[in-house]
Amino acid sequence: MLLLLVAVLVGGAMGLRRTPTGAHTPRPALERIWLLGVGAALHAAALLLDGGLAPLALAASLTAFIAAAAANRHLTGMAVVGFGLLLNLTAVVLNNGVPVRQSALEQAGAPATVDGPRHLETGSDAFGVLGDALPVPLTGNVVSFGDLIVILGAAEAVRELTRRRRRRWSEAERTAYRVRTTTASVVQDWGAAPRPRPSSGPQYSENPDDTAPLIIDLDNERATSGRRELVAASHRR
Repeated sequence: MLLLLVAVLVGGAMGLRRTPTGAHTPRPALERIWLLGVGAALHAAALLLDGGLAPLALAASLTAFIAAAAANRHLTGMAVVGFGLLLNLTAVVLNNGVPVRQSALEQAGAPATVDGPRHLETGSDAFGVLGDALPVPLTGNVVSFGDLIVILGAAEAVRELTRRRRRRWSEAERTAYRVRTTTASVVQDWGAAPRPRPSSGPQYSENPDDTAPLIIDLDNERATSGRRELVAASHRR
């Protein structure tokens, strides 16, 4: 829980430091938040219960959290969170609870006793590596690979949710912008002046009659260019 809180704070700080997006950019939002409440309530019940009901409550809690992550898969971080939760759910279902590695407890300086949906890892546990097998120094906690993935995904989701948006313009600012963009300037005080002589193209030539393409109009002699060879050719048609 402590690591998750730190991840949320770090993600929020990173989101606030990001470059603000456009004022009209849609703001991402969490969907079906009530699933998070259901998951939290079932998780608390799993910690209070004992026996076979504790793993069942924990599995139901993880299922609710996975459903919430699926509903918010438009957030990259929530998709990552869902994957981490799925790993934890796999460990719970296969082993009727969360297997805890005793060596990891010793390295973390945590008590060598567990309760609720957790139990010490035994040789009969399947995929014990998916259980709580990673010690966290200085905190006295042991976490799973799924927990680490959840923590990283939660930080990314919070980073996206806390990103700022630019302030929308007021009506006065919009009016001033329209005036600036629609008012033509009569003074040209920058750039190169137009060339006094045409550069290319017969339509811009100083002598368009000499540079225009030669034309033979077989239906109208007057429209034929004045070159002798063209006039003679038109008379011999």
